Amino acid sequence: MEQISNKKITKGHRVGLSFNSQQITLIESLVGEMGDDKADVVKTIFLNYLSEKNITTAIIRKKLQLN
Repeated sequence: MEQISNKKITKGHRVGLSFNSQQITLIESLVGEMGDDKADVVKTIFLNYLSEKNITTAIIRKKLQLN
């Protein structure tokens, strides 16, 4: 558990996602390149998407009230 500006961030929240067989094949092909397992690959893709859409660290911090 990390503590940033008196706000606690915990790991372990799960989100149910469904992928078709072609998406799973693509995700599996990226294991090792973009993460250690399929979950890491999906997280990396999500974070890259946010970055591409110019969702900056400052905006994320503001939304999470991490100032």
